[in-house]
Amino acid sequence: MVFRSMPLLACLLSCLAVTCMAGSAAAQSGVQKEGIVTLVSNPAGAMAYLDGLRVGNTPIRIGGIPYGKHRVKFELSGYDAYETVVIVAQEEAPPLSVELIRQMGSIRFVGTPGGAVVTADGEQIGALPVESHAFPVGTYSYKVSRPGFSAVSGRVAVKKGETAEIAVSLKPKTVGGAVWRSALVPGSGQYYSEKRGRGIALSLLQVGAVVGLLLYDGKYSSAIDDYEAARADYAGATSEPEIATAWAKMEETYDDVDSSHALRGMMLGAVVGVYALNLLDAFLLFPYRGEHLLALDHGGTPITAGVDGDGVRVRAMIRF
Repeated sequence: MVFRSMPLLACLLSCLAVTCMAGSAAAQSGVQKEGIVTLVSNPAGAMAYLDGLRVGNTPIRIGGIPYGKHRVKFELSGYDAYETVVIVAQEEAPPLSVELIRQMGSIRFVGTPGGAVVTADGEQIGALPVESHAFPVGTYSYKVSRPGFSAVSGRVAVKKGETAEIAVSLKPKTVGGAVWRSALVPGSGQYYSEKRGRGIALSLLQVGAVVGLLLYDGKYSSAIDDYEAARADYAGATSEPEIATAWAKMEETYDDVDSSHALRGMMLGAVVGVYALNLLDAFLLFPYRGEHLLALDHGGTPITAGVDGDGVRVRAMIRF
């Protein structure tokens, strides 16, 4: 019985060994392989997503990625999102480099007067009217200006696929505007009138005259104090030498009072003179550059009036 069971036992042991070897091979073949992938974008700094999970900003090198296909997404403010598939089939996959496309919108500038210069972020883009000038998505500072008119400035947001319209109406600069500005701050009326050199010169002259007036006013007050002290000494003198000395001192201080008073008067005259010159300049030499057109809507009939720079010619034009 024992000898008969030996072949059966050997068969069972052989089957068990084969089964274990097959299980071991199956276990080895089931190990998941992993690789590394590098994500690059232009411009850099885009947020990268791998299979929907945020992995960081580009450029970035990611390890431990299972072999196979994976979805990759790039996002950057002001640019269109970019999605693609990367295949990891080796230990170091080829870098994935993408070019992001900038989102674009546009700005349209309309208004009066025609020909006014339009700038965006300090760069000239044309003259009124400006039709749909393309800009990357973002916020921009704009300025619309023309000689003889008060400039208009502001900020505008450009959105993807949209046209932002800016309507402006520049107001003509006036003699009154120049005069009251010069009345408040000498030289500012000339600056307003686009005569910046004269404005700076008048401002400096006015400041110099005021400083001189304050300086000589202080000297005049000091001379008065010295004169009063000399008079007191003279009044208290008893002997002839003391009286003579006090009298000479009193005459000397009186001369100082007289000269400082004269200089103070000159500086006061300079202050008043520069101020008056500043006002006259703002009023008489206001530059009427080009034409200031005032568009009025009167019963559906456009009426424009213009002032030319060669004088005070007023011209009315009615267009039917």
